[in-house]
Amino acid sequence: MGGSGDLPAMALSVTGPGEESGTYVSFVELALEDIATERRQPPETRADYQASADDNVILQGIQGSPGSLGWVGYAFARDAEEVRILEVDGGEGCVAPDDETIATGEYPLSRPLFIYVNARHAEDEPALVDFVDLYLGDAIGSVAEVGYVPRPTRPSRRPGDAGIPVSRVSRKHRERPDGAHRPDEDHSLGPEG
Repeated sequence: MGGSGDLPAMALSVTGPGEESGTYVSFVELALEDIATERRQPPETRADYQASADDNVILQGIQGSPGSLGWVGYAFARDAEEVRILEVDGGEGCVAPDDETIATGEYPLSRPLFIYVNARHAEDEPALVDFVDLYLGDAIGSVAEVGYVPRPTRPSRRPGDAGIPVSRVSRKHRERPDGAHRPDEDHSLGPEG
C-alpha cells in the first residue's frame, strides 16, 4: 500500500478470508477502496495472498511468520496469541479496536452485521419466522459471549433495532405508507455489531 518507515527487510506473507466472505468484502471496501480509487486501480487484495474460509487457519498463518499480515473478525483475533491487532487511522489519528470503538463505529474497519428476510418466504415458512424471532430474542443476548460486540442500545427506526419480533416485521412492515403490499421485498432486521 505504500508508506515509509523503518521496516524489517523480510518477505510479507498475507493471509485472509476468501473472496466469498463478507469479511473479505468489508475489508476491501473499508481498507482498500479509497486508496485504490486515488491510484485509479481496482480495489483488490494482492494476488499472492493465502485465502482460507477458516478463521483459525488464517490466524495460524499470521502466527506462523514474523513477516505476516492478515485479517479476521475481531471476535477471532481479540484473544489470539502471537497476534498484534493494529490500530487504524481513519483520518483523525489511529484508533485501536475494542468493544466501544467497534460499537460506535469509531474504529474505521468496524461494520454492523445485518440479517435480511424475504417477507413472502417468511409468510410461507413459519419456521423461518420462529428462527428469526429466536435470533432477535434469546440468541442476540449471546453475542458478547461468543466474542462479538453487542449492538449499541440506542433508539432506532429500523424494525429489528426497535426490538420488534420478525413475525410483526414480516406482517406489519410489508405495507408502504400508501397501503400497497410489498411481498417481494427483503426487510433488514438490524445490526448485531
